[in-house]
Amino acid sequence: MRDMESYYDNVPEFRYWDVSAWRKYIEKYIGRIYTITEALLQFREHLKTWEGERLSEVPEEYRKFFIGGVTEKGPSENALSWLVWSVYGAGITEFDKLRDMLKANEHEGALQICQVRFIDEDSVEFLKFLKKANHLSKDILSKALITVPTSFSPYDLVRNPREFVKAIGELYLASANFSAAHNYYTFFIISTRNIHYKYLLTAYPRLETNFGVVREFLKLEPMFETSIEIESLRRKYTIWTHSKGGLADKIYSLNELVMETFNFPENRKHRIKRILKYAIQEPEDLKLTYYQLAKDALEKVVADVEAKLYHQFNTNKLTITINDLSVTVGNKYGFQRTMSLPLFLNTIGPWLFLGLGKLERGSEPNTLVYKPVEV
Repeated sequence: MRDMESYYDNVPEFRYWDVSAWRKYIEKYIGRIYTITEALLQFREHLKTWEGERLSEVPEEYRKFFIGGVTEKGPSENALSWLVWSVYGAGITEFDKLRDMLKANEHEGALQICQVRFIDEDSVEFLKFLKKANHLSKDILSKALITVPTSFSPYDLVRNPREFVKAIGELYLASANFSAAHNYYTFFIISTRNIHYKYLLTAYPRLETNFGVVREFLKLEPMFETSIEIESLRRKYTIWTHSKGGLADKIYSLNELVMETFNFPENRKHRIKRILKYAIQEPEDLKLTYYQLAKDALEKVVADVEAKLYHQFNTNKLTITINDLSVTVGNKYGFQRTMSLPLFLNTIGPWLFLGLGKLERGSEPNTLVYKPVEV
């Protein structure tokens, strides 16, 4: 995300104009997220066969997933049972009584009074991520007509719980490798969310001859088309977006999910970060990494933007009214500016291209709403 003028044509193995390259990207990066989430969700269903059973009835090799690492003081550091509880919402009833029994060295009695339980899925943050990522990745593979193998045996994880921990780490690494912070194809999806055609071709020149094919595969559609009579100008300043439910839209949603899940701001507790630390020593904040890269790239290309406009694009919601080649931009605080459509789109282009701002359709046919992205 450096200089946008044909820089992307020189990125190794980034063939943004080639549908076959897009298929390989989906199979490699999104297919990997699918296979891991599918395996982890299948393992939860496998453990669920013991729901409601007393621990004394649960085979020892399974018991460790529900009470492994628990002492009379509670779960020990890196306890397997804490990880299973945090990932799946799976644990035991009568936890306090279990500790009391362990203090009294009544291990067998503890197994008699505790039962396996699973709490409501919607209250388990990591499990919600697993299900959403699995659903989105499966949908993307289906739309691209790609099949990936999903051979998985839950008994491998039962025999060796380290494989369960390893799968958590592999899912994070697969998510990081897919994310826009580390993948040019995913960044391409961000950059085409709201962008006008002329700016698109400035960044991706080789798209011009293949635009129709790529557009059809990813499902891009015009978001706003000016009423200019001259066809060449109308084409240049048409703003493109992702068709709702299309491939690009789904990939965009998966990236948003990954960045929000693996975002660790200092002002909140991070159960997910603690989960990852079982497998990854210091997990990277994927949202912070991306937006820092985007902001650094922005500063390199907007040096000549007027200070007042720079401030508006960074901080305020704006209403945009377009009449032929004229644009009026304003906000509720009294700011208003009229300029030509080419000047406006080229000025705001870097914010839209880098995903630092978003456009939405307005209440009137010739209006749009701009919102800066909160980081």
